[in-house]
Amino acid sequence: MTKELNQSVKISQKNGTVNTPGAVEKASIKIHCKGDYPLVRVTDVRNDTVSIANLWERFELTAMNK
Repeated sequence: MTKELNQSVKISQKNGTVNTPGAVEKASIKIHCKGDYPLVRVTDVRNDTVSIANLWERFELTAMNK
C-alpha cells in the first residue's frame, strides 16, 4: 500500500469505518475443514501465481500438521 492509502486505512479503522475509497483487497483465504475436534490438518493449498510447494513452505504447513 502507498503511504497515503495506508494512513487513510488506519484513520478509518480508528473511526470505525473500514470502507476506504481506493482500498483494494489484495488477498483472501478460504478454509475448508473436515475432522474431529481438536484435529485440524491441511491437505491442500492453491494459488494462481505461487507454486503449491512454495505455499506449503511459506505457511509452514508441514510443521503445523505435525
